[in-house]
Amino acid sequence: DQVEVGRQAGLHHGADQRRVGAEAHLPLAVGDEGSFLGRRAQPGQLLRQRGVPRSRVVAEKFFDHSAEPRDLFRRLVAISDAVTENFAADVLAKMGFTYDDLRAIRPDIVYVSNCGFGFTGPYREYKTWGPIVQAVCGLTFTSGLPDQPPAGWGYSYMDHHGGNFMGIAILAALVHRNRTGEGQWIDMASTEAGASLNGPALLDFTVNGRPTRRDGMPNSNRSENPRMAPHGIYPASGSDNWVAIACRNDEDWRAIASIVSQEWADNARYKTLEGR
Repeated sequence: DQVEVGRQAGLHHGADQRRVGAEAHLPLAVGDEGSFLGRRAQPGQLLRQRGVPRSRVVAEKFFDHSAEPRDLFRRLVAISDAVTENFAADVLAKMGFTYDDLRAIRPDIVYVSNCGFGFTGPYREYKTWGPIVQAVCGLTFTSGLPDQPPAGWGYSYMDHHGGNFMGIAILAALVHRNRTGEGQWIDMASTEAGASLNGPALLDFTVNGRPTRRDGMPNSNRSENPRMAPHGIYPASGSDNWVAIACRNDEDWRAIASIVSQEWADNARYKTLEGR
């Protein structure tokens, strides 16, 4: 039981900086079992489940531009064993709380950040949530049954299962701190956590030579819409301006060509879908 292990590992206080769905349940479970949990919430929002207030203490503050909420958070960190968040990379840092800032408040703090792609690498700036993580890490590719409609992985699977990885990371860091006296920053990436769930599919291919995708299987959770061209989001004039175009058929193209009113739009090769 993760809560009991948490007690044995020494998790008594935590400052939780997560909001909707994603990885939210593990620290709340610890809070329900008697640990002190200061959790970020919207003003006036009391975290409840089945009508029972969640955790003994809820910090009902946004990080606005005033000093009061930040001071409250510093006081929570000072008495906390762990700080957890699943913001996009650098959000907490922009609020004035980098890992070094947290260590200055409490040198042995355990800090677990869990954004979609982690704090390093070429994708660190991208924003994600469960379905995006599932697609990028390969889980979506494994979904769907032969001769059945696309299914996907249901509602934000990695938002929730990422919380299980996050909980184990917190407990492992606390065990390490109990042995060495050292805190640490665990830079989790939900995409990497999701990729670890592809083991059976990888083993099936490498050992049995059987690919995940087989004849009759739908295209993961992508719809089977007919081909369209042009179909996409394209840069427009000006700074950071974009236009979305979905040309379903040749009639749509004639309408687009009349609006564009450019010589190239009347090119004969573009009059048919195959040509476009």
